[in-house]
Amino acid sequence: MTVSYSLTLPRGWHRFSPQGDFDEQVHRLGRQFTATDRDAAAAVLSRQRFGTAMGHVRETARQAGALDLFAFVGPSRTGLGPMSLVTSVVHLGACIAASPESPPTVGAAGSTTILETAGGPCLRVLARASTDVGTWWRALAGHLTDLEPGRDDVSLSSEDDRRVLSTADVGYAIDIPGHRGSQLMLSFSTIGGPFVGAQIDHGDSIARTLTWT
Repeated sequence: MTVSYSLTLPRGWHRFSPQGDFDEQVHRLGRQFTATDRDAAAAVLSRQRFGTAMGHVRETARQAGALDLFAFVGPSRTGLGPMSLVTSVVHLGACIAASPESPPTVGAAGSTTILETAGGPCLRVLARASTDVGTWWRALAGHLTDLEPGRDDVSLSSEDDRRVLSTADVGYAIDIPGHRGSQLMLSFSTIGGPFVGAQIDHGDSIARTLTWT
């Protein structure tokens, strides 16, 4: 199925195609991050780590059938942290636009509402969760060790270890014109801490710009 759509993304967001020349996209973006000292050994290593990490993300998105992968990598004047957005096609069977009073479920736990976008009404499912920084950091440290064997671990203070970290996942499903029962899914994820509410609003603002081209 061919799906042609458009999203308006604020500054700091970058689009990656899981099927396109991903290495070149990541290489170009990595050089932007280290533009002040491109040839330093630390800058080269930083670009390598970024490319490896993004490669894992791309492969996960590709295997999930993603159309496009968008990542917010800043810089941000608002303090908004890391966010990602993945688009894919789902088949809910029902027509969202025909039943806004009783939207179909998508198998995700959380609050379900209808959000109006430029391309029509979409089903919005929000799931929020909390974890402690220690648990989140140990999972991240394990991933970094896989990327760079021998990497030294960074210990956290007991206060930081217990600090609560908020996360959110928002799914937006909108009917694809001409394909009844099939929807374009926008999967928005973020780790926000005190900014998670603002990040959810940020995701909503992007979803509202969706149009068909």
